[in-house]
Amino acid sequence: MFLTMADSSSRNFLMSSLSEAQIEQLQQEAIDIHNRGIEPSLDSWGFFSYSDGPAAAGGGLGVFHWFQTFQEMSGYIGKHLPFLDDGPSSDDPQPVAEKVASIVESCKTPQDLVSRIPDLNTTLASYSQIEWAGTFNDLCNDEHEYAAKVRKDFWEQSGDSNDKAIGSGQIEQFKDYISTYGI
Repeated sequence: MFLTMADSSSRNFLMSSLSEAQIEQLQQEAIDIHNRGIEPSLDSWGFFSYSDGPAAAGGGLGVFHWFQTFQEMSGYIGKHLPFLDDGPSSDDPQPVAEKVASIVESCKTPQDLVSRIPDLNTTLASYSQIEWAGTFNDLCNDEHEYAAKVRKDFWEQSGDSNDKAIGSGQIEQFKDYISTYGI
């Protein structure tokens, strides 16, 4: 189940006190949705996030998350991302989840969401951090600093040292490359 920007019932669910079992359920849903992820197409929406915990607990490991639509992606961020990576053991994730849901709900366009990534990252500190969000086409062609870095890393493995766009002949190799990027 995805929380869309217009779906405040999921946020209302978060506003009630969550039991340990409900938190565990949200954690499992976050993992299950990620594991069911789609293979990106040029118009798929996605984001790259990494665990912001200590290195000994898996902090720093990152992954791309892909969805059919912007609404699915923003819904996942709003409802499940706070539960994907464990925060500090002494923390209650519910206030973090409520604030993330509120930020996402305030975003009416993809540009709104991208502009609020710094706010999301501040809220998600010690849980997850979002490095980039956009379409797969953006990742393949955009001048965004992170997209260019990923492409440069991809091209360097074949001895090329630029960040040029990914052409149609390299899409499948690029998909394979990003499937393990950050791990």
